Amino acid sequence: MSVGRRMKNIRAAIIVFIMMALIVPSMTSFAGSCGETVSRNTTAALQAVDYENSTTIGQLLAPSRYSLSDKLNKKTEIAIREGKSPADITDEQAVAELNKDNVKAMSFEEAFAKVQTEIGEIIQRVVDSTAGAESKGVDFFINKIQQNKEKLLLGLTYLERLYNFDMGEHNIKDVLLYEPGTYGVQTDVLDWLIEIGSAGGDNLKIANNVNLFGLGKLFSKVTSSMTLEAFLEENREKWIPDTSLNEWFLQESRAYILEKLSDWDSRDAGIYRRLYDDTVSRAYILPLLTVSEDSVYVIANSLTITYGIVDCYIDRNLRETDPARYGELREKFLQQMEQGAKQQKAFVDFWHRIAKPEKKGLLASNRVVLDSLRIDPDTVIQWSDKLGENAALGVREFFTPMNLYGTYMFADGVAEGARIRYYASKALTERGFATYAHELTHIFVSELMLNGNGSRDGIMGEVYTRGMFEPYETNDPPAFNLNLIYDRLASSDRYHNAQPERFQDEADLQSYMKGILDVVYTLDYAEADVMFTKSTEEKRKWFHKLEQIEDPEERYNQGEEGSRHNLDSVRELTTDEAEGLNSIDDLICNNIIVSRHEVNGTKTTGSMARNGYYVVPLFSANYAGVQNSYGVSGDLMIRRQAFELLAEYGYYNGMVPYISNQYKESAKSEQAILSDEYILKKIFGGTYETMADFKKAMFQRRIERVGELKPVTITWKNQSVTVSNFEELRLLMREAVESDLINVNALPSGSNNIRAHATEVERLKQEIFKAYLLQTQDFKESIYGSGSTPDPEPTPDPEPTPDPEPTPDPGPTPDPGPTPDPEPTPDPEPTPDPEPTPEPAPEPKPTPDPEPAPNPIDKPGDMGSGLPEKPGDDSGERDDSGIGNETTNSALLLCKVSSAKTSQTIRWNLVESADGYEVYGAKYNGKYKRLRTVGKKTGKWKHTRLKRGSQYKYYVTAYKNVGGKRVILSKSLPVYSMTAGGKYGNPLKIRVKRSNVSVKPGKKVQLRVKVTGKQIRKAEKKVRYVSSEPSIAGVSKKGVITGKKDGTCTIYCIARNGLSKKIKVKVKMN
Repeated sequence: MSVGRRMKNIRAAIIVFIMMALIVPSMTSFAGSCGETVSRNTTAALQAVDYENSTTIGQLLAPSRYSLSDKLNKKTEIAIREGKSPADITDEQAVAELNKDNVKAMSFEEAFAKVQTEIGEIIQRVVDSTAGAESKGVDFFINKIQQNKEKLLLGLTYLERLYNFDMGEHNIKDVLLYEPGTYGVQTDVLDWLIEIGSAGGDNLKIANNVNLFGLGKLFSKVTSSMTLEAFLEENREKWIPDTSLNEWFLQESRAYILEKLSDWDSRDAGIYRRLYDDTVSRAYILPLLTVSEDSVYVIANSLTITYGIVDCYIDRNLRETDPARYGELREKFLQQMEQGAKQQKAFVDFWHRIAKPEKKGLLASNRVVLDSLRIDPDTVIQWSDKLGENAALGVREFFTPMNLYGTYMFADGVAEGARIRYYASKALTERGFATYAHELTHIFVSELMLNGNGSRDGIMGEVYTRGMFEPYETNDPPAFNLNLIYDRLASSDRYHNAQPERFQDEADLQSYMKGILDVVYTLDYAEADVMFTKSTEEKRKWFHKLEQIEDPEERYNQGEEGSRHNLDSVRELTTDEAEGLNSIDDLICNNIIVSRHEVNGTKTTGSMARNGYYVVPLFSANYAGVQNSYGVSGDLMIRRQAFELLAEYGYYNGMVPYISNQYKESAKSEQAILSDEYILKKIFGGTYETMADFKKAMFQRRIERVGELKPVTITWKNQSVTVSNFEELRLLMREAVESDLINVNALPSGSNNIRAHATEVERLKQEIFKAYLLQTQDFKESIYGSGSTPDPEPTPDPEPTPDPEPTPDPGPTPDPGPTPDPEPTPDPEPTPDPEPTPEPAPEPKPTPDPEPAPNPIDKPGDMGSGLPEKPGDDSGERDDSGIGNETTNSALLLCKVSSAKTSQTIRWNLVESADGYEVYGAKYNGKYKRLRTVGKKTGKWKHTRLKRGSQYKYYVTAYKNVGGKRVILSKSLPVYSMTAGGKYGNPLKIRVKRSNVSVKPGKKVQLRVKVTGKQIRKAEKKVRYVSSEPSIAGVSKKGVITGKKDGTCTIYCIARNGLSKKIKVKVKMN
């Protein structure tokens, strides 16, 4: 080949090579989209960024400044680690390490890793959805991404961490990334993501997420919504218009959320609204939507919102090592949540029932409760780290970024201002329930529990909690206690009320404590009566003396000048003192307690420090009655005597004034010291001079009634023993006393060889007490042979705000109770009895006892009008309510009943001049029994623990006290209602064609009334009619109005469950 030809070929090859070099990139770029090419050329660089160790990431997430103390602490830490002086550590070194710590605290690590895993697809989709991407070219995007890779990754991480949730079928993160302009604002998404990543640590802090909305803020680039809520609402209207934000939040959140709101809570606000309406907790909404599964739980009742970590209750390691066991534990945890929510609600509802009307509003709030951060398993107490691999998942994802983390403290829990934090105890356990009550007592004692009077000068905080308002745990020795939170209905081995629902009002508190003291005083008398027959040395061994000594230290709430407060101190008796103990009065006057009474730990003598965690033993007899003329008595006696005053004078007339500053201003105006002596004179009102006089009378009252004790059967020494009378009780007590005189002895340490609760005497007392507790239904009935419920001594009725008259149509009220038990088989559908035939109303006359008489026929609710006949036919419905001829309807009394799954709430209008009301009820085919007596200002009562899908009947009477007897003023129509959960429902609405009727005297008008409801029986569709003024217009059982004389009145159209509509009737000749 010639040189020329060879040169020509070389030139041709060069040309081809150059052309290929130019063509191949073009072929590559046309092989896929612009976004695909950009993705392929940037993915590696983006995935190479190290979140934890990148200096740039640390700087981008750093706060605007670190405090001097932050820097100094970090310098000290570094210096200790490196064996240097803190002075040798530079600010730059300290800041660099602070930035690393902050990177972990920001809680973006998992989201960052996920973004890096998916970064190729993300980049492709973002670029391809950018307007004019092709015209900008691949290089433009590659350069922008590579120059801002850390910022871009942080922007994507922020959206992944907080906006990866769905609205309907739309993922909000994806809408923000790939559908620019959806919210009416056009933006370049890539630029916006880089701007987010550049926003700085203060803005990107998860706790500040709500601050990124508004004019000029980061989210103004993508939406015109000015707030987070407006943005969420914009999405709701767009994607799920038929679902509320609260419903959506509960469905979408990955946290376990359980709401248990109270019936009385009128705010009608779910968890979403409560969170958003609080300026701090609104920032919790996005994190709760996006936390990991099994990370965090939330329980909301009307007072508190509890936040906790699931790792506190389930060993997360089992998720990998034993998934089946993990699933079992998760189900157990969900049951714990349900029970915990129920018990917290029970405590809150108790105080709402007891609180004065003007204080009830304090119980509607959003107080935060933070559960323990202990990590299961509980082989040791392991508190979650704040950051890193030893931090629980819920701590990393929620507690730390939301500034809720706390370091461990050796305590069950602490009230931190307005919120509660758990440490050793866990919120969803028995111990945790007690802690909940304990810490809420600290928060609310002055304003709520003491009715705004404030804690009493000299009484310190723990007096009100342990041994007073904090419910006692199951395994603790028997003590004076009010169970305000636990559900122990299934247990017979208890020394307190089974449920908080035992106390529906203040009178229940008083009658319960009176019942307890009926038993305790009687048992203590039986013990003392045996000891009076013993020798002086035996008395010395058996009894100790309790004295009041002045506290040498001033208290933070010392009170007015001259106030001096006492401590309880216990010592042995002298021979002369023991010799003089021959009667109950001797024991009281000498302030005697039994020698087994444990004072400090298990020691039986010594002084008891102020503000200690003391309880008052139920069965270690305490005959003392003490008072201080210059301040308060010792902590033990304050507690004991508070319960005794509750039993005799009630909560607001006895207990509260004794333990509060209720009479402080009165004392100041009289230039007196607010002392026991001053307060007791106010409470006693001249009946007793001293606490000792009061206690003598209390014992004497029970001593006089020992012959009336009901028989009781106990298990004693492995045998069933019936104690038929006091003499038999006394014989058992004698045996127990003589056994303990021999076997119980003091040790050199100051303790006895047998603990108090394990002695024969206390074991006997325990069995007798428990038997009476169960036999009397937690002292709803008396222990005495008359069988009557012990009526409290005169105290004013509690004064709840009365409900309005039951004329509107509210429909049934749902019960936000616990998750129901398995569905029971409903009772068979009852056949309605005939309704009463109208009879003339008798004159009022005294009735010795309003207990139901056997099934007389009467005319409840009648004012001279015709009453309906049996629903479904034309026969009359029989009324077996048992008031009969003792009833006079001098005022119209109407009641209605609303139904839930296991409860019914009966409401009625208040009758002028009535002194009280009695509620009667039964299952549909049963006989009426009196269920509750309430005060004159109470217009409702809730019947609980009912069977689902069953029908019940009720009526209400209004009475007036005349000459010591009860005269029935008025009686309501009977009402009938099915509990929810069965085949049939109740009336929900009453429709009338006309709400105003005009009729001439002697003329008639037919009413057209219809009752509707879901799955109601034919009988429930019938209507009953009552005229407010039968002399003006009467109404027949078929709804025919007859004009009588000129005037106006009201016709009530009443469904079987008491729902009613009013029709105004005008009778006029012309």
